Amino acid sequence: MRLTAHIVVQGPARAAEFCAGAFGAEEVSRIPTPDGWLMSVRLRVGDGELHQADEFPEMGVLVPPTIGGTPIVLALDVPHDEVVAAAAELFA
Repeated sequence: MRLTAHIVVQGPARAAEFCAGAFGAEEVSRIPTPDGWLMSVRLRVGDGELHQADEFPEMGVLVPPTIGGTPIVLALDVPHDEVVAAAAELFA
């Protein structure tokens, strides 16, 4: 069994770019809506997957800042030095 996280973020396209640079994530697929929002950006991260989506308030799909926080925490086991170096490159 494998668990795949599906998270709601502000700017899933930017978040996917960050994940690619910091964690080596590869984009597998993208599902846009007719009005330009992203229902899903599916990423392969190591041997797991992560789906990211825009907020859809009309359906009750909200980002953590909208609801004042998040009820979950995601942990990603990564080689510390490599990830710190990759993230530092992105913000340099």
